[in-house]
Parts: sequence; structure tokens; C-alpha cells
Amino acid sequence: MVAWLVPKPEGLYCVPGDVYIDPLVPVPRAIITHGHADHARPNHDAVLATRETLAIMALRMGEDRAGRARQPLA
Repeated sequence: MVAWLVPKPEGLYCVPGDVYIDPLVPVPRAIITHGHADHARPNHDAVLATRETLAIMALRMGEDRAGRARQPLA
């Protein structure tokens, strides 16, 4: 059986998506589940989140720290 979700020092890693979920430190690809500070952290290369979460991150962290590339998810 292959584990799809693997705990790593950076946070919870999703193997098939090559993405971290709510990572603790900057990573290449992050899915952010919501805008609370313990989930949404700055300086990821690419951030996938709802439009609302992306807006909260930009407002709270600043446009330059809310993900270099941002992709809104439904």
C-alpha cells in the first residue's frame, strides 16, 4: 500500500500532487486550506487556495509574500 500523504519536516506532503498541505516553511507548491496564521504562511513559490484565502493572505502578508504564483481553487 502506497501512502499518499506523508508527514515531512516541511509539513504534510501529498505525493500524487507533489504539493504540501498547509506547510510550516516555504515550499515550491502549497495548498492552503484557510487563512488562519497557523495554516497560511508566507513565501511559497506557488499557492493553491480559494479566492478568499488568497485575498486574506495578500492582505495579511503583503502581495510580495503571499505566493509568487497563485492559483484560485473552488
